[in-house]
Amino acid sequence: PDHSLFLTGGRDGWVNYSWWLEGYGKRPSLSLVGANFLAFKQEREQAALSDRIIAATTPASEVRELMDEAKVDYLFIYKPSGGAFQNVVSKVPVYVSHENDTFVVLKVRRDEFAKMP
Repeated sequence: PDHSLFLTGGRDGWVNYSWWLEGYGKRPSLSLVGANFLAFKQEREQAALSDRIIAATTPASEVRELMDEAKVDYLFIYKPSGGAFQNVVSKVPVYVSHENDTFVVLKVRRDEFAKMP
């Protein structure tokens, strides 16, 4: 849907798939891109939020809270570097929305957050 927000993961923090999703798909997104590649304060803040969401040390309840506050609907994952999302996928309910040889899009089931411990 056109109001959906994506959390995107790229290659080694230098490919910003958020730019693609926002530019081509007209969908807002948060990116896992290295802060040294970003020029604007808002982008650096969004990158810090994304880093906090995927950090292995972030408790599941905080991940769900951050994703709910940011209204993250989908995880857009570049498969060769998708390991960065493993921490998120183990902490929030998701299902595969779209997949091809290079990318997978996971739908975050935020409506189930309240039911989780």
